[in-house]
Amino acid sequence: DLTPTLPKGKIKKPDPKAAEAKATDAKAEPPGPPVPFAAGKDLQFRGCAQNGRGELVATINDGDQADIWTIDWSGQPNRNLTNHPSNDLSPSFSPDGEYITFVSDRTGEPQVYFMSADGSGTKRLTFAGNYNADPDWGPDGKIAYSGQRGNALDVLTVTMHGKMQRLTPGLGRRSLEPTWSPDGRRLIYVSNEDGKGHRLWITAADGAAREAIEGPFGQFYTPSWQRMPGKKPRSWPRP
Repeated sequence: DLTPTLPKGKIKKPDPKAAEAKATDAKAEPPGPPVPFAAGKDLQFRGCAQNGRGELVATINDGDQADIWTIDWSGQPNRNLTNHPSNDLSPSFSPDGEYITFVSDRTGEPQVYFMSADGSGTKRLTFAGNYNADPDWGPDGKIAYSGQRGNALDVLTVTMHGKMQRLTPGLGRRSLEPTWSPDGRRLIYVSNEDGKGHRLWITAADGAAREAIEGPFGQFYTPSWQRMPGKKPRSWPRP
């Protein structure tokens, strides 16, 4: 079930005059500790994404449905981009920031879609499987996601033209939450494909080589990449 447990109620549209007055008052206040992102707002945020221009979108509940909204850096929702009676979740920007991929259950089952960054031109990308989730738009234009085929959850990719490729072998296992490396050559994801618990794995962008990251066994969630200043990327796959 993609639908998160969310509070009732509607999100009020921001009042520009009130926001301007609030900003003026904030300038007059003495310096203090940093204000937490989206502090003081009784909202459910889920799946925030940022493009290269610093623009933010996030999944926010509006009553009983989840939509994708633009938000500012104070956490204030500005515009509902999807505004659909379904649940629209997990946004991810294209490399140029002009498009957003996301998951929606508007056809009854979670599938991967994309739209322009202004919310127009929504197009469905996946038509196979009864559960597709966790899309991440890579540097080369491919969207990685996890998709259910039978009893297995695999890591797959799909292009804006709908060309799909499976990267993991299935075998009744669960591989999910794929995330592209900054150079687009690899993906990190969570999987129990070797039967040793859900741990982190790396796969080549074409699925030709895969390798588990050695470390403590346990439950891992939501992996991501980070460039380390002064350190060279490790050679992979290993010789």
